Amino acid sequence: MALSTTDARSPLGSKIVYQSDATSTGDDGIFGSGSSTLYTVSIDNVANGSTDAFVKLYNGTAASSNDPYLVLFCYRGLKKTYGFPEGLPFSGALGLRCVTGEATSNTTSPSSDVKVYLIGG
Repeated sequence: MALSTTDARSPLGSKIVYQSDATSTGDDGIFGSGSSTLYTVSIDNVANGSTDAFVKLYNGTAASSNDPYLVLFCYRGLKKTYGFPEGLPFSGALGLRCVTGEATSNTTSPSSDVKVYLIGG
């Protein structure tokens, strides 16, 4: 699992984040340790031809015991982009994890890489 962050000059956010293999382990502090605003999430689930992906965003720690702030769905074998033109605020550090089911307690990672791109800051 590799997470990379790039500073961006945009009116819609100051960071572009790319997670090349989102899993159930999760990533915390996507845009840093404080509050942030999310504008775009793109999910690439092309590598999983038979498994749906559920990207869960957290207002804090991305743990299976915590309720997600938002769940984004991407059908098996496809890509999906979600846009929030007004920005989606997070009062805590944004956390992210990806699993194969929508239940809060689901801890099953997709079998192949799910790529996630986020723009915010």
